[in-house]
Amino acid sequence: MPAHRGAGLGLWVKAAMARWLRAEHPGVVEIETDNADDNVHMPAVNHCLGFRSYWRTREFQLDVPTS
Repeated sequence: MPAHRGAGLGLWVKAAMARWLRAEHPGVVEIETDNADDNVHMPAVNHCLGFRSYWRTREFQLDVPTS
């Protein structure tokens, strides 16, 4: 919900998931994450947790008429 963005919940959840992943799967050496361009807060969360940007993609969608 947009009204709750920027309050730190995303940081808390993503950090908790990274800790859980490390505890449950200690052999994992890399985590890949992505986010939509309109989510302006998540790049800061990712940076705060130590993620680095290395790849940028674009997705396109086309609705094809059925008849």
